[in-house]
Amino acid sequence: MKKKLQIKNEPHPVKRLPIPKGNGFDQQRPSWSFRYFDHELELASGKADKTSFFEIAMHLKSYEMMTWAQIRDNHKRDHSILCEDIEKFARDRLEVIIRDDIDELFRFRINGPGRLWGIKEGSTFQVLWWDPEHEICPSAIRNT
Repeated sequence: MKKKLQIKNEPHPVKRLPIPKGNGFDQQRPSWSFRYFDHELELASGKADKTSFFEIAMHLKSYEMMTWAQIRDNHKRDHSILCEDIEKFARDRLEVIIRDDIDELFRFRINGPGRLWGIKEGSTFQVLWWDPEHEICPSAIRNT
């Protein structure tokens, strides 16, 4: 007579990460991709960039513990901008790099004038351009 294996307890279920509450990708932390980085964008000023990659990387690193919803809470600093509102040279560049199918870009303010532009795809920020002089979508000068 063969013995039958008896299981007294159910096996532990596979541990899974909790599903974030809220609306999808806004509750996820950002990740970064340089797949579409366009280093050939020529900005009007032609000024040398004084911001190091280290400064940009440290800025992005500071956001990695935040969710996209938390990043958007500071909408004056980092936010989406419609492509129709950016300068013509940048819209033309989107055509050249075959990314003119998007309606909006997202930009991070790195320092005073410096902006990092990209496309938010899910929870990933696809870096497009480094704009050291804030030329892609200049702000109106205040108090004038």
